[in-house]
Amino acid sequence: MACSLANRYPVNNCRIDQPDFTSTGRHPANDLSPKCLARIGARTIDEEGQRLFVVDSPNNRILVFDIHQDGLTNDLEAVAVIGQPDFTSGTPGIGPAKFSGVSCLAYDPVLKRLFAADRDNHLVLVFDVDPKQPNRMK
Repeated sequence: MACSLANRYPVNNCRIDQPDFTSTGRHPANDLSPKCLARIGARTIDEEGQRLFVVDSPNNRILVFDIHQDGLTNDLEAVAVIGQPDFTSGTPGIGPAKFSGVSCLAYDPVLKRLFAADRDNHLVLVFDVDPKQPNRMK
């Protein structure tokens, strides 16, 4: 008996980083905004807070998207950026909130911490990303 995937899985209803279902292609690294990812890298989900953390490695940042079902739209804007002072910066660096080549992510749902591997600086940064403390994500 054949099994139809359409009957078992929901249909995709939005795309992050593209305006529609027929657009493709990468954004240039200097196209910095809350909607643009130069190259989508590692990602992890905060299931309880309904947030998606996505690495934008060429721009040395992590974009945070609100993925609550009622707010999902095509070309979704990030609600926060980690590793840069704002959505229009992408310079590499080293320090408590800077990256030079983010490569991997892991999320701790108990303590609400995000672990980010910084490939070029040879270290792992730990961020308190508790949604009840939004200032800590900077």
